[in-house]
Amino acid sequence: MEHDSKETIQEWYYLFYNTGATNGSLNWIHANKAYFWTDKDGLIRAYTNVYLARIDDWSYERKKMVFKGQSGAGRTLAAEWALEQVEKIARIKGCFSLSGNYHEYTVAVEIGEAV
Repeated sequence: MEHDSKETIQEWYYLFYNTGATNGSLNWIHANKAYFWTDKDGLIRAYTNVYLARIDDWSYERKKMVFKGQSGAGRTLAAEWALEQVEKIARIKGCFSLSGNYHEYTVAVEIGEAV
């Protein structure tokens, strides 16, 4: 992850850690760039929780208009947005270790309103 604020990087790392997207440590490359190990399912789970929190912040009127009383519609929408976000992440092939093949994902930290 790369951001001007070290605190922002740490907050995003904790979000990924707390949602089970990683159980590894945050490794600093330099003051504004760090990485940790995860997989696609972990990224989707973490982003789904981010979008669920954003949807939860919506007003009652907005939720009523968007979801029209459908049970579970917020979670479905959050999961769709999460999958879209993960698919946007640049995938760098060929990253490996002696114990197996891995893929490296670059994660852009976006702060702001959801889609």
